[in-house]
Amino acid sequence: MQGNIEAMVTEDRLAAVSGDRFLGLQDQRNRVFPLRCDSESRVYLANAVETCLIDHLPRIIGMGIDAVAIDARGRGPRYAGEMVRLYLAGIEAVVRGDPGMLDVLKDEVKQRALGGITGGHFVRGLAG
Repeated sequence: MQGNIEAMVTEDRLAAVSGDRFLGLQDQRNRVFPLRCDSESRVYLANAVETCLIDHLPRIIGMGIDAVAIDARGRGPRYAGEMVRLYLAGIEAVVRGDPGMLDVLKDEVKQRALGGITGGHFVRGLAG
């Protein structure tokens, strides 16, 4: 629901990704795709922009979904805490009938996001 979603996982050692150092691959449009490595030497390539669905909470809640996920891997506890605070505020806004607050919260998410935000496949759907 929130964070840089994995676009690819490979067992090819693309880079020695370790510690707190940030590494990414940059494409021809200057977008940076974050990399991280696990203990099995798999490399995870994440989307260059963060998926953000905070403004879609009314629809999500209306679908009966009762939990959301914040993917804060590689971002640290401050980011995780801020996103949890923003999404809780979004859920509270939906419950009290104040969906206009979601645009304000989305702007706050955008300020903290790496590379920008997208609604991703939740908005566009999947090509068949």
